[in-house]
Amino acid sequence: MLKGTRKESHNDITELEINNEDVDVRSLHFVFGSLYRDVDLPIRPLQVLRVLAAAFLLQVEHVVQQCKETMKRTINMK
Repeated sequence: MLKGTRKESHNDITELEINNEDVDVRSLHFVFGSLYRDVDLPIRPLQVLRVLAAAFLLQVEHVVQQCKETMKRTINMK
C-alpha cells in the first residue's frame, strides 16, 4: 500500500478504517512505537486489552506475547 502504484503511495497521510471498537489511537501508537524499540514498553493492566487488540490486528507477535504475560501477572478476582 505504501509503495508502488497505489494512490496511497503518493500521499503524506494514509487513513485507515479499523472496524474494531477496542482499537484506539493510544493502542495503535503503543504498538507502532514498539516496532522501533529494542525493549518492551510497560503495559498498564487497564490498557492491555486495547493494546492486545491493536497488536493482533497489526500482527505484532512480540506485543501479543507481552500482553499475555501482563494479563497472567495481573488478572485476579478483584
